[in-house]
Amino acid sequence: MLEVVTAGALSAFLGAVYNGAAGEVGKQLLVSTHELVHRTLGRRTIAPTLTEPAARDDLAARLSVLLRERPALAGEWRSAMAVVPRLRTATTGAPWPPMPIPPRGFQNREKVLDRLDEELKRPYQGAPRAVQLYGPAGIGTSATALHWMARREDTFGEHRIHLDLRDVPGVPAPTPAAVLAALLARTGLAPDALPPTEQGRIEEFRRRIAGQPALVVIDHVTAAAQVRHLVPTTSDAFLLVVVSGPPLPRTALEATRVDVPPLSDRHALALLRSLAAEEAPKRRRKTPAEADVIAASEGNAQALLTAVRRLIAEHEAAPHREESAHSGDPVREAARHAHASLPPASARVLRLSAVCGWPLLDAGLAASLAAVPYEEAVTALADAVEHGLLDPRPDGRHRFSPRVRDHLADAAGRLDGLSDCALAVRRGAEALRDRALRTARAALPQSWRTAPPAGLAGPAPGEPASPDPHTALAHLCAETPNIVAAVTLARDFGHPDVALALGRALWPVQLKSGYWDETLPAMRLLVTLADEYRPGTEEAAAAHFQLAHCLGQLGRYEEARTAAGAARAHEEAAGHLRGQASAVEYVGLLHLYEAQPEPAQECLAAADALYGRIGPDDRGFGDLPRARALLTRHQGRALWLRGRLTEARAHQETAVGRFEELEDDANRAKTLSELAETLHTMGRAEDALTHIEAAEELLGGEEHARRAFLVTLRERVTGAGT
Repeated sequence: MLEVVTAGALSAFLGAVYNGAAGEVGKQLLVSTHELVHRTLGRRTIAPTLTEPAARDDLAARLSVLLRERPALAGEWRSAMAVVPRLRTATTGAPWPPMPIPPRGFQNREKVLDRLDEELKRPYQGAPRAVQLYGPAGIGTSATALHWMARREDTFGEHRIHLDLRDVPGVPAPTPAAVLAALLARTGLAPDALPPTEQGRIEEFRRRIAGQPALVVIDHVTAAAQVRHLVPTTSDAFLLVVVSGPPLPRTALEATRVDVPPLSDRHALALLRSLAAEEAPKRRRKTPAEADVIAASEGNAQALLTAVRRLIAEHEAAPHREESAHSGDPVREAARHAHASLPPASARVLRLSAVCGWPLLDAGLAASLAAVPYEEAVTALADAVEHGLLDPRPDGRHRFSPRVRDHLADAAGRLDGLSDCALAVRRGAEALRDRALRTARAALPQSWRTAPPAGLAGPAPGEPASPDPHTALAHLCAETPNIVAAVTLARDFGHPDVALALGRALWPVQLKSGYWDETLPAMRLLVTLADEYRPGTEEAAAAHFQLAHCLGQLGRYEEARTAAGAARAHEEAAGHLRGQASAVEYVGLLHLYEAQPEPAQECLAAADALYGRIGPDDRGFGDLPRARALLTRHQGRALWLRGRLTEARAHQETAVGRFEELEDDANRAKTLSELAETLHTMGRAEDALTHIEAAEELLGGEEHARRAFLVTLRERVTGAGT
């Protein structure tokens, strides 16, 4: 009996393709689907867009009718549709990351923990299990969440995710789409399988936590929009939203409110003594010093933690000329005392490091901010950790709690002066720029877009000398929150060239790691800055091109074309042929993604002509072999989508040969998979299977999404699964 491909199944597939993977594999799947649509409807038929649900439904209905009369093509559609669940299960192979270790000295939160247990165990009755845990800064909301996570191992097992939004880049804060991307990465979703749209990410996240008990903790939430779409829709999932400050409005977030109250004096004393247990003398009664600290802390755990050194130090150091009155804020008051206890040199390093709120701090950045040797910065950070003024992280970086940072930044203004603070920001942004540019080059050594500027110094102390591309990319991803913040700081402090250079260093994480939402606000800021201060330059062109790439990967094709057009105009004004060609080529790819092969081919031909104008004495001549190989690959894809199969095959075979000469296995594997599709369309099944196998042999261990695509392509060729 003929198995009908229903309109509903087709519409769901088309929606999944449009909302599905945003990386290169997702774009290959998108173009492949366009070709299947064209082949089913007829090459001359203009297929409707996939962006609108109503248009997808209409297209699916037309396809379903036609496929009833073409069983072989219907079988291929069924095989093609199997790629979606495979991409959804394309993971890095890593388990969900372990939860952070709860802080020691946890006291008097049993009532709060019981409230969370009650919400977990109550009858479901359709009401989502979501809690908003809130309290004043430093009161212990994060610690409470971590302790409850640890206690609930028996319920959720390994399916516990903790995401601190301070780790997610954003200007001024992470967007909902960026939060979803970070969460999906923690569930092991391969970067190439990340959906481009926010709705696609919501659906993917719900799929990945469905059918199993799952606990999701989002820490340091600043807006309901960041977590609103994470509210679970099943009885076995639990969302815990942690807010440091006033609660989010009830109307904005459907979640039970649980407040974390101040510690009682008895439990504050117990916490102080547990933190100082190894060094403080044992006493039955509360000492006057302990009584003063407890009174000043007002039950705030962060204030108590910061004040511990006052109780275990033999003599309190002389204050550093800082004579402010009691602030009325227990955390800031504790920070004031701890800061006064630091050695003067360490105190200065810490103050200047707190200016302008760097998301993450390491010794290299601190040394630059304070203009001190690296070893002195290492000592200063160690002193700060010992005095409770810095929170160490497992990766060797550090983070200020907000109220501590605010106090130190204010102290810097008083004690070091505004001019020194401004100089510190400039030094920090410039040092971060240089480090990011070096790391970007190591991550993408073949790309002209990461070529280091003349005069770039070698690695700074504490910086890896020559990391491999994979390690360098990981370092750059970890540095992205600071880079994004530094872009804004450099703009605000009047250093447009520093800001633009920082933006260029983001190219590898945009190209390889899918950091589109995370860097998009910074790129929008940079193009405005470039148009105002550096029009008609390659720096302006780079900003517009990177913006175009982010927008294109997110499926915002019209905006992307506008940005790419601006990039070309700036490149033309700068006399940079290589950049012009690249911008025009990208516009061609955007047309391909929208099933417009004719204008795509025109753009690719125009790019070819621009490359042809680059002579041996021109800048960029050495990049031509690789650029031409990539262009030939894209031309083959456009020809295939037009149905000009013989020409497409010739272009793709040429590109495969060029990539082999260049020893570029990654692009050779991509081209082989596209060539296999062309050969399949030509009816050359054996040749197609040979090229699929060759592509699989070249894939790296992290190419999970492309492997899933090739498995499906093999089934399309062999007819398996139909």
